[in-house]
This record gives sequence, C-alpha cells and structure tokens, in this order.
Amino acid sequence: MTEATLNEREAGAVATARLVMGRLRQVLEEECAVLQTRSAQPLEALTARKNQLLRDLIVAQRGCTSPAALAVLAPDTRRLKPFLVRNQHLLKTHIDAVKDISAIIVDAVRQAESDGTYSRFD
Repeated sequence: MTEATLNEREAGAVATARLVMGRLRQVLEEECAVLQTRSAQPLEALTARKNQLLRDLIVAQRGCTSPAALAVLAPDTRRLKPFLVRNQHLLKTHIDAVKDISAIIVDAVRQAESDGTYSRFD
C-alpha cells in the first residue's frame, strides 16, 4: 500500500504518526544512552517527553484505522520496535539495580536500629 491510496484525513494521521515515531525514536535513543553510560543525568525530562510522545502516537493512530493506513505504517512500526525493546531492557535493568540498592539500604537501617535484644529468625 502507498499513501496515495489514503484519503486526506488518513494521510494526515499517517504523516503525524510517522513524525511522532521519529521523535519517539530519538527520545528512546537519548534515554538508552543515559542508562547505558550510567550518567547522573536525571531521567524525569526524558520520561516526560517519552510519555507525551506515546500519548501523541496513540492520538495519531486513532486516525489510522483502515487496513491501508495500517499497511503504510507497518514498516515504521517495525523499525520502532527494536528501540522500544532495547529501552525496556535497559529500564528493567536500571529498576532492578535500584531495587537491589534499596534492599541493601533497608537492611542496613534495620541492622543499625537493632540493639540486639530481639533477633529475627528466618
């Protein structure tokens, strides 16, 4: 299928979806770079941009419901998928590390607060 087979509304929605997917890919690449380099850069701004772009993509895709529009968008969606998978993997690794560190801190605080009167039997 080509964009020539789409009506004007669908063509506009497809163009918007493609634009949003390109911007989303850029944000995903930035976030992955921060996560891979273990940079101290805060992730809040990237997360907010990513969330907004995902909302924008959902809105744009609402206008892409015909089989022709979906067929035109399919290659773009396939190209975006590896970026999403990579981002998901790096975020999971990051979250798992945060959980491990927080568990260590909680355990250290518990041990520091214990005066030895009571012991925990596991």
